[in-house]
Amino acid sequence: MNKNDKNQLEIITTVYNRKECLIRLYKSLVQQDCTNFIWTIVDDGSAEKIEDMVNEWQKSCKFKIKLYIQRNMGKMSAYKKAIDFSKSKWSIVVDSDDVVLSNCVSTLLSRISEIEDNKMEIIGAVFPRGTRNLKNWRKISGKIIDIISLRYEYSIPEAVILVNNKMLRQEFVNLLIPNEKFMSEEVLYNRLAFYGKFMVYLDVFYTSEYQDDGLTVQIFNIWKDSPNGTLKLLTSRYCALGDLPIFFEILGKVKTILNLNAFCMAKDINYLAVTPNKYLSRVLYIPSRIVRAKRF
Repeated sequence: MNKNDKNQLEIITTVYNRKECLIRLYKSLVQQDCTNFIWTIVDDGSAEKIEDMVNEWQKSCKFKIKLYIQRNMGKMSAYKKAIDFSKSKWSIVVDSDDVVLSNCVSTLLSRISEIEDNKMEIIGAVFPRGTRNLKNWRKISGKIIDIISLRYEYSIPEAVILVNNKMLRQEFVNLLIPNEKFMSEEVLYNRLAFYGKFMVYLDVFYTSEYQDDGLTVQIFNIWKDSPNGTLKLLTSRYCALGDLPIFFEILGKVKTILNLNAFCMAKDINYLAVTPNKYLSRVLYIPSRIVRAKRF
């Protein structure tokens, strides 16, 4: 990698009514030991206006800040806008309620150099999201994997993901669903498996503080509000699991069908009309009712 390439790395933050969180994230970015990056903020129709605040940041900080404002269309729509306007080769998503350590950018640039020097089809890298599950991360450090393996094969539910923007641009074209705000990033990352794999690193430069109104906390209510996006997520997950070792494939597919059946029951959708496996959906009908009662 050319160290002088100012557009090599882009940090993308989508925000919706998180002004105080965004200020905290900005303060962590100002502390970076390397300013060779772009920070792109996409405001997804917030009631809290941030334009004047960001304009002041742009005047004084040592890295470039870009701001885009759109009506409220959901996180993935905001993410797509950032990628549509990006000229950078690599990007990571840092949510507004996250904070990065001072070595974040320098670490990422170093790992980008390693990836680009590697002869294999590596399209990105994954890192721990804080210090949780580091024991499991150590088991796979240095491996090259599909992202879906993290959760289902190695029991790692979340990660920081560095990805080549070229693949993102290609996959975003047909990803979003009209009139729905929710589309999981998992659908996007499952699609990226067609392009190549991700290198696993142990670098820790990221911490998270989930908010009460965030996607993680409200996920099952959000699913119900976006039925087409939810069905696309569960179908995508089921198909991606086919690349795992057989035990993890079967276990993951059972869990996925349980969620799909339960969701369809909660939304009065004919689950047999949308399931990727009618036989398994029939077999799991009764336990799916239990899942529905607990989650929906």
